[in-house]
Amino acid sequence: MAAVAACHRVCEEHGWEVGREAGYVVRFESKSSASTRLLFMTDAMLLRKILDDPELRGVGMVIIDEFHERNLNQDLILGYIKEQQELGSALKLLVMSATLNVNKMQRYLPGSSQIEVEGRSFPLTIEHQTENLSLRTDHDFYERVMGAVNYGLKKTQGDVLVFLPGVGEIERARERLTLREVDVELLHGSLQLREQQRVLRAGERRRVILSTNVAEASVTVNGVDCVVDTGVAKVMQCHLRTGFSQLELQRISLFNAKQRAGRAARQRPGLCLRLWTSHEENTQALEPVAECQRVDLAQTLLWLAKLGVTRFEQFAWLDHPPGRLIDFGRRSLLWLGAIDKDGRITAFGEKLVSYPLPPRWGALLAMGEEMGFGKTAARMAAILNERDFVSGPIHSPVQCDLWSRLESLSEGRGRGADQVLQSARQLESLVKGGDRRPELRDVQRLLLFSQGDRLCRRRGSGETALMTGQRGVKLARDSQVKTAEFFVALQGVDLPGQADTLITLASGFDKDFVLQVLGDKVAVSEDVYFDRDKEQFFARRGRFVFDLPIDQPTLSPVSGEVVADAMASELWKMWDELQEKNEGLGRLMARWRFLVQHKPELAAELSEEKIREALAMAGYGSVSVRQVLEKDLAGFIRQALGRETSALLEKEVPAVFAAPTGFEHKIDYSEMHSAYVDVRLQEIFGLTASPRVACGKVPLTFRLLGPNYRPVQVTSDLANFWRSGYVEVRKELRARYPKHSWPEDPLTAKPEAKGRRRS
Repeated sequence: MAAVAACHRVCEEHGWEVGREAGYVVRFESKSSASTRLLFMTDAMLLRKILDDPELRGVGMVIIDEFHERNLNQDLILGYIKEQQELGSALKLLVMSATLNVNKMQRYLPGSSQIEVEGRSFPLTIEHQTENLSLRTDHDFYERVMGAVNYGLKKTQGDVLVFLPGVGEIERARERLTLREVDVELLHGSLQLREQQRVLRAGERRRVILSTNVAEASVTVNGVDCVVDTGVAKVMQCHLRTGFSQLELQRISLFNAKQRAGRAARQRPGLCLRLWTSHEENTQALEPVAECQRVDLAQTLLWLAKLGVTRFEQFAWLDHPPGRLIDFGRRSLLWLGAIDKDGRITAFGEKLVSYPLPPRWGALLAMGEEMGFGKTAARMAAILNERDFVSGPIHSPVQCDLWSRLESLSEGRGRGADQVLQSARQLESLVKGGDRRPELRDVQRLLLFSQGDRLCRRRGSGETALMTGQRGVKLARDSQVKTAEFFVALQGVDLPGQADTLITLASGFDKDFVLQVLGDKVAVSEDVYFDRDKEQFFARRGRFVFDLPIDQPTLSPVSGEVVADAMASELWKMWDELQEKNEGLGRLMARWRFLVQHKPELAAELSEEKIREALAMAGYGSVSVRQVLEKDLAGFIRQALGRETSALLEKEVPAVFAAPTGFEHKIDYSEMHSAYVDVRLQEIFGLTASPRVACGKVPLTFRLLGPNYRPVQVTSDLANFWRSGYVEVRKELRARYPKHSWPEDPLTAKPEAKGRRRS
């Protein structure tokens, strides 16, 4: 939508014809010619062009717009062109955004120039609510949205653009809107391009436009002078503990909020209604988390292999992905045979690159085509990629959740079956060959071939199991896989507070079938085994697929020296957990992140390599995580930082605040833009102003406590509190706690650590 709209706008301003001087290429539609010099493309189409023509012959400059979105395609294009330039390519690069992190980009692209273009802007008014942001799309959420819409219609004359997290929320909001003489329009990525373009044009009547964050991009929604920003979006997140991805409702960043607000003042003075308080923006992330740090990287790594990159960690990432994400992606590609052990792409990998699908689902199509039932494979991939169209339990003796859904789809049963069939028809166009009807064993064989890196072995006769990678999982109650000892996890979700990943779709097998199909992948071996339940290492011998035992292996004690390397690796995998379980380490790392937030040039002082080395030292000689947690982990990290950097950390982001009484209080740096300290009001009598941290950039925020140790005031401007707020606080607390000191002039009063009887 943005590419087509931008192309038309440029052609209109220059008097050009679309498809001649300037053109566009998007999925399913292209308009360009031999005379086209300026070509607008989606980042996905540009990446495909790079894969087909790595030299980008005939291209003089690549412009990446809206870079603040930080999607994977943008990062790959950016890193690839940077590497090509370093190899001598004359290709030029321009990175653009209204909310660009300029300092970060200039460090990444040394010698680059900064260009500032002042666009035409109209006055913009931003109003906040008095209630905190809601991270639940419940009844109250929609009531607040409806209230803001009605308020916006009264306060402005044009259209109202509402940002909602997803298509489901858009539909539910539309059901609740009852407006007279106002049209309700929908705008999201699932709509046909022509329908999206229609919504961008001004309507004959006033409109309320319900949109996902697709409207954040560089498009003008004509007629809009009011934006309602719910402050949330659905973000794809790959969980490092399991490797499963799911959409999660999250707060947007300040960059996103600025982009959304700007939609209101593109054509006239505008109003933005933010459904959160102004105070919450102190803790709002500055920019979104880059996609490469939170999504499944298998397809990305396959593309890199296609471009000749074999050491994925050494690619020119702007932000390096977590090691676990790269490990998950590499292991998946190795299982499929898409890359070899050295990271080079294979012939099968070349075929998977040609599919516009993640490798896991591309392999499903390719293997199904080879086995003679490509159409069924396309349906299987569609079922696994679309929302489940079957509601409620299915009673069937077949221990394969996908088999029953294939039958339901053939009969057209289930709400949403039409959407799955439409997706299946698109995928069918990618496969060739026969269309024989498969038997159950064929479907199970195909699933085990293509999804075997998620093989699980049931623990006893219950619903819990162990997955490859030593991940604990639990079958959903509605799953038909009731007794099978082995199964592949096809879909999983991580729920808050639940130790095991919930597997919602699976396909079960007996041991003989697993050995028959995966015989060449089963190995007898001895290894060092980390029991995740006991968080301890053992020596283990048995038959394995990856690290999943096919039989019950034998376990025996092992020495700390033998497991030193493995312990260091496990500690790195548990890095986030270690910070939660070891208070000293957690507090130190919160302080370090706070310092880097305000002095980003220091980030390299604590690289992943340095952390790994520190963890290796901390773990040496131990066989259990419990033993490691009993050590001074913060001390090992301080040693990795070095004396000079550690001293800077202590100076600029101190661990404690020393009150005038001499007592020390821990400073909370968990919120990246503010530093908090809890202290009783009487302890800071005589302190005239709020101390500042992070090189004087951030005032310390006091959560002032009453005699009952409950907050009575929160302030980062202590001088102003003494002038105005203290009078009211004193009046209230003096009556409730007469035995404590409440002087009229707190600046000259003696600070007290404990209350005393007032004279």
